[in-house]
Amino acid sequence: QIYREEEGQTALMVPNAHSFEMAYLVQDPVSKDYNWNEVFLPVKPGDLPLAVRLIYATGGSYENTQQTFFIPAGGSLP
Repeated sequence: QIYREEEGQTALMVPNAHSFEMAYLVQDPVSKDYNWNEVFLPVKPGDLPLAVRLIYATGGSYENTQQTFFIPAGGSLP
């Protein structure tokens, strides 16, 4: 549904979240270094990040929680 830009069902997954950020793991095509970026800008069509990190704080806590999701097909696709 994400790729088709269709509406889907929504569910509250992080109740009481008061801050939320995303970061994308990418490999720099020139230096070959791996970096976490706040914005994902594909080098060419079909590129995916290697991983996505969700960073959030909930309830009365101001300490961030991180969850990282690796994308098996991430990186440049031919």
